[in-house]
Amino acid sequence: MIDFKDKVAERLQRCTQLQKDALASMQASGAIAVETYEKLARHNLDVAADVVGFTVDQAKAAAGASDAKALLAKQIDTVSAFAEALEAHGKAFVDLVGEAASNVSGNGGSAEATPAEPGARKSA
Repeated sequence: MIDFKDKVAERLQRCTQLQKDALASMQASGAIAVETYEKLARHNLDVAADVVGFTVDQAKAAAGASDAKALLAKQIDTVSAFAEALEAHGKAFVDLVGEAASNVSGNGGSAEATPAEPGARKSA
C-alpha cells in the first residue's frame, strides 16, 4: 500500500512539474506577444498621424492656393514629404516584423521577454 501511495505521489509531482513548465513557456510567449502587439500598434498610430497630417496639409493647400500652379507645387511638396514618411514607416515595419520573428524563433517557448515600458516609444 505504501508503494502505491509513493507512486501516486510521484506521478502527481511529475504532473505538477509538467504543468509549471508549460505555464512558464506560455507566459514567456505571451510576454513576447504583448510586446510585439504594443510596438505594432504604436507604429500604426504613427502612420495614422502622418496620414492625418498629410490630409490636413492637402486641404490647407487647396483652401489657400492663389492659383492652380501654386496649388500643384504645394501638392507636389506635401506628396513628396508624405511618400518619404511612408517609406520610413515601411522600413520600420519590416524591422519590427523581423524583430518579432527573431523573438519568436529565439524564444523556443522558454526565453524570458522584456515588456516595453508603458508610454515608451521606440523611434522609427
